[in-house]
Amino acid sequence: MTEITKNSIITKKEGFLSSEMDEGLAMMSIENSSYYGMDKIGKSIWESFETPTSIETVCATLCGRFDVSEEECLRDVIAFMETIYKAGLVEIS
Repeated sequence: MTEITKNSIITKKEGFLSSEMDEGLAMMSIENSSYYGMDKIGKSIWESFETPTSIETVCATLCGRFDVSEEECLRDVIAFMETIYKAGLVEIS
């Protein structure tokens, strides 16, 4: 697996239908007919990658919006990226 660090650039893959649900997001992959659900925080992270962006940049934004330390944010965002990378939702460079 590709190592994900704070300097990794994340790019969303195409081919997903999405719909807001409560404060989260529901998505369906057209390619493999799989469904994915994201809570409020996951949705915020996902929306941060509208254009290719580094994890470090996203964490700077999230730390300003939520009561979270930079260290905790980096750890959590990297874990989230590893999960959605394995699911095929993003590309990492």
